[in-house]
Amino acid sequence: MREATRDQLPSIASLSDAARQGKGWGLGWQIVSACNSDYYGDLLSRSAYGHAGATGTVFWIDPDLDASAVILSTEPQEPHGRYLSRITNGIVSSIDPE
Repeated sequence: MREATRDQLPSIASLSDAARQGKGWGLGWQIVSACNSDYYGDLLSRSAYGHAGATGTVFWIDPDLDASAVILSTEPQEPHGRYLSRITNGIVSSIDPE
């Protein structure tokens, strides 16, 4: 799991700086960061990872919060996907930190 959820892009020497900017990919998972918070909100930890789809869906796992979510929608992203961000922030803010 550690390798699957670690950013693999730095090890690809042929990738341009433009292709790397603001992105992080594990083995099939997008690494959640401030650069892609349009889909994952602002409250997930730096260890979170997930996948966002083109038709308004998002799946994330946050090991630090011991939480995950699947948000399914049939409406394509609004500009910048901010509704998914708001939904994720609502879910995360409702988690009771034991």
